[in-house]
Amino acid sequence: FFVERATNIKFEKISNGLHLLGAGVRVKKIGPVGVKVYAVGLYGEPRKLGRDKTKDPIEILKKSGSGKRTLKLIFARDVGAATIVDALASVQDVHAKIQERFRSAMLDAIGEKIKTSQRIELSCGANAPTLTVSVRQAKPFSVSGANLCNAVFYLFLGPKPVSPPLLASIRSRSISSSFDD
Repeated sequence: FFVERATNIKFEKISNGLHLLGAGVRVKKIGPVGVKVYAVGLYGEPRKLGRDKTKDPIEILKKSGSGKRTLKLIFARDVGAATIVDALASVQDVHAKIQERFRSAMLDAIGEKIKTSQRIELSCGANAPTLTVSVRQAKPFSVSGANLCNAVFYLFLGPKPVSPPLLASIRSRSISSSFDD
């Protein structure tokens, strides 16, 4: 296991055949206080990052050809469904109908709230426009739509990431370096 330090939440180093490439915490500012909401781990195929340490792994992971990718969010506190869905469905460059399908499916799957230690997994295939979501490790559901996968991952890997510590962890390659061939 790898332990995300800010929350003490544990991540498997390998999950569904994918390797943990980085982990960090999502902190939400509420007034002057930073509240730890969840720990997030990014899983992928380390070989897709390549051996060239001069290439930014974030730029590689943002592209749809970067192989299968999964974001695993493990909650550090109870959070209402609407709060989670508003944050995850606030993606850019996705058609409104696709956003609404994603929002509706997420609300149905979450119910009233996510409780401490529960998880949400968001996965994208190598080149498919389908986002597969599992809430509380229940049977996953899928939402298809142009750019939805990349847009969701962009929330975490873009220039204003919801978890800067996740990006720092991936860029340092401190976790994924243990998987080099």
